[in-house]
Amino acid sequence: MENEKIDLRWGKFGLQLTANFGALATSSFASTQILTGAPSRSASVDALIGGALILVPFFLAAMLARVPYHTDEFERRLRNWSMTQSGIIVLVASAVANLTVHATSPGATIISPYIMPALFLICHALYSQYLRHRIAHDRPNAFTGGRTC
Repeated sequence: MENEKIDLRWGKFGLQLTANFGALATSSFASTQILTGAPSRSASVDALIGGALILVPFFLAAMLARVPYHTDEFERRLRNWSMTQSGIIVLVASAVANLTVHATSPGATIISPYIMPALFLICHALYSQYLRHRIAHDRPNAFTGGRTC
């Protein structure tokens, strides 16, 4: 790993971000327009349509985050590290944002749990690219334990 030049894969990164923001847009639409609890159609139809708008784009975007799991140990380790950190960041940031808004407007929720899967993918793409960039430029980072490669 020390002798290899890290490929930042900017094209794949751009494609991932585009797909992730698309998943965020569809899940935001589903949570604000379909899964509102307002009586418009039957609840089961709303759940099916809303679920499809949340899960299908999420799974398609998640397919872009796949790595050659058996052949590229660096990418596999980077993905696992980034996904763990991204999950923690999204959960803590969502809780803090919702509690802050709830303190001023009781009952208000600004980050719906329905958009959290897409937020996770966005955070994962940004954080893994950030780590890749730090490692490629021999800068200290949390992934390598504060060391440069």
